[in-house]
Amino acid sequence: MRNEKIYENKKEDNKALKRFIPIIIISMIVGGIGGAISEIAETGLAQIISEGITSLLSVTVPYVNFVLTFVIGGIAVWLYKKARNLYREWNGEDEEHIEQIEMQLGYSMWATSILMILAFFFFAAGLSNVIISEKDNSVGIISFLMNSILFMLGFILAISFVVIIQQKIVNFEKEINPEKKGSVFDTKFSQKWVDSCDEAERFTMYQCAYKSYQATSKTCVVLLVFTIFGMMIWDIGVLPTAMVTIIWLIQTSSYCLESIRLAKKSSRNKK
Repeated sequence: MRNEKIYENKKEDNKALKRFIPIIIISMIVGGIGGAISEIAETGLAQIISEGITSLLSVTVPYVNFVLTFVIGGIAVWLYKKARNLYREWNGEDEEHIEQIEMQLGYSMWATSILMILAFFFFAAGLSNVIISEKDNSVGIISFLMNSILFMLGFILAISFVVIIQQKIVNFEKEINPEKKGSVFDTKFSQKWVDSCDEAERFTMYQCAYKSYQATSKTCVVLLVFTIFGMMIWDIGVLPTAMVTIIWLIQTSSYCLESIRLAKKSSRNKK
């Protein structure tokens, strides 16, 4: 039986290897072509891109979080209200109706999460823009102060909106499912929420978490390759590569350590 399994494993590995080798070769060719093109375009291209992004951010940063809150936040509120209306029409028995409500709330929560991430990005971009503006003698003090106040207010508005709408979504979920526990304002909300979920819901969470783990791992590979090219061609330094590596290490280590912990726990329970 053991020899059969070894043979089966070798056969499976050989089959996968035949597909893997062409992928590696194609990746090397594409990487080489990309590197050559980047080397040719190195002179002036990186500076043009950098100046273009900086110029765009300098114009948009003071106002972008207001716009994002209005647009993405408006979508989140519309989805939330749509779920509310569907709930009022529910007869208390139709499971498909409840699934539609849950779907609308899921999309609404997704929208608020996107808004939060973008708000933090433009907050960082705003800080950078403020520092650059402060060092630029051509920028007037009034303009500098106004832009600084606007970008701070936009960030506060976006984050406040995210917290409020997520709190409403969670409380609505608790109306639909009275067994659910936890408050958005509680530092242990995630744990309390998971503890109040049934086995089917937890299994769905685990599937989503593993899918996210795979997507993040693939993204880290792409970003690592990009930052290595950037380090060699555009002289962006080793810090971006180090940051991607740290994220990848934390994600992989936390996954593996938790897997080991759960395996030990399962083994003790069997005894």
